[in-house]
Amino acid sequence: MAPARSLLELASTIQAHTVAIDGALKSEALPEPTFQSGGPPVFGLPASQEGDRVALLEALEEMRALLMGPVPYIVLSAASWTAYPGLLHVLYKFQIPQKLELNERISYAELGKRCGLTEANTQHIVRTAISLRFFEEPEKDIVMHNSFSQALATVPGVMDWVGFCAEDVLPAAAKWAECLKAYPESEDTTKTAFTMANGGQDGYFSLLDKDAQRQQRFANGQGLIMAHPARDPVHFVNSVDWSGDKCPQTVVDIGGSNGPLMAAILNKFPGIQQGVVQDLPGVVSQAQVPDGLQDRMSFEAYDFFTTQPRKADVRIFRVILHDWPDADAIRILRNQIPVLEPGHRIILNEVVVEGSPDGRVVEDQQMWLSDVMMHLFFNAKERSRDDWVALFAAADPRFHVESFTVVPPSVLSTIVVVWTGS
Repeated sequence: MAPARSLLELASTIQAHTVAIDGALKSEALPEPTFQSGGPPVFGLPASQEGDRVALLEALEEMRALLMGPVPYIVLSAASWTAYPGLLHVLYKFQIPQKLELNERISYAELGKRCGLTEANTQHIVRTAISLRFFEEPEKDIVMHNSFSQALATVPGVMDWVGFCAEDVLPAAAKWAECLKAYPESEDTTKTAFTMANGGQDGYFSLLDKDAQRQQRFANGQGLIMAHPARDPVHFVNSVDWSGDKCPQTVVDIGGSNGPLMAAILNKFPGIQQGVVQDLPGVVSQAQVPDGLQDRMSFEAYDFFTTQPRKADVRIFRVILHDWPDADAIRILRNQIPVLEPGHRIILNEVVVEGSPDGRVVEDQQMWLSDVMMHLFFNAKERSRDDWVALFAAADPRFHVESFTVVPPSVLSTIVVVWTGS
């Protein structure tokens, strides 16, 4: 835990990093962040200023908690973490942001009519949203977009993520305590808080297979998360040293979807002769090889719960194994062994958590919230270094974990594992 800072120390930190960010925006002629409609949906900063952004957010969060004090902080947090998801669900279910045109100013009565809500309910909902910095009321009883509500309406994947959190995560979270009592040591993906909330025995991925609309929402929401600059495939590409003789001839990306990582790898390393993206049949049947890579890149159907048929110098699992409890992750890894030869590598690109929160509150919140989601849906977890090493040792002692690498501002670590067996 980082040492506590005084209010004056925090104020000084806030000022210093704000000045640094402001200077970078001016020198790069970048727009300042704004609530006004038409503002950029993502506040872009030069990579050199990412540390200032993180430090500023950390100091602001610490200042806010200190100024509120323990009891008000707890009271407001408990209320907001339960009530506000309900508000976002209403925005999602009634498609309120989409019913308001960009740069349009209309009455609550008119917006309610478009959404199928009464004027009173529309006013209540939107004014609550305004208190969370969505929408604005430029004059009495008139509503319009600001940059935050505009993002809800226009940025692909944002409303899908809201719907996923409201309709999948929130009901599961309400069942987490009950699930921990009923199945305290379970790693069964059919005995989770999610399955309890949905009254069935289907695990989350099995349920998605039966619900095309839910599956598409999940895919769109995950696409939004994976499109974040901190998860850009370029960070993985920059984390591996495949120069000269170190360059593998064949690389397989297991669970690689429509191939964005493989495309980035092949473009960076022309010495790779063959890049294969493996995923389930329904995924690869829709995938297309990018222009210029037809001779080196291909897609094939593969279920990683079956024995791997394809040999390769390197096989990659990117944000895959965190979805599975240890027993299933071990099974996935063991399914690769029949085609492994000495020196072959398995490379993971995954979150690596610290043993305990280390004082980087904003970053820690994101990391541990992801860990909670893994518990809710899969009885899985985000793993620490020790957890990853233990996982490979349990799969087979001939796996040797060679290195952990993070390329800032990535939130994912590149974990290189070498097969030492015959």
